[in-house]
Amino acid sequence: NHIKAVSGLREAEIVYVADIDPERLAKAVAESGGAKGVADFRHILDDASVDGVTIATPDHWHVPVALLALAAGKNVYVEKPCSHNVREGQL
Repeated sequence: NHIKAVSGLREAEIVYVADIDPERLAKAVAESGGAKGVADFRHILDDASVDGVTIATPDHWHVPVALLALAAGKNVYVEKPCSHNVREGQL
């Protein structure tokens, strides 16, 4: 759903997709129109040309991924729930 939503934005370009499952990654690359597929999302954070990321991981990964992306200076969109508890939300 994130790929479909972002693909419809005139001002956005999907440059990367990440998934640790090779089959899901291949499907996401195809759906994205040819974005670069990576198994480790941290490679995306190393690319200075990337302005923002959308996070569609299992819930327990929302905060760890978001914190790393924010620390890398990226704008972040996180699915709900954005955190499991108040402390994670404060972070």
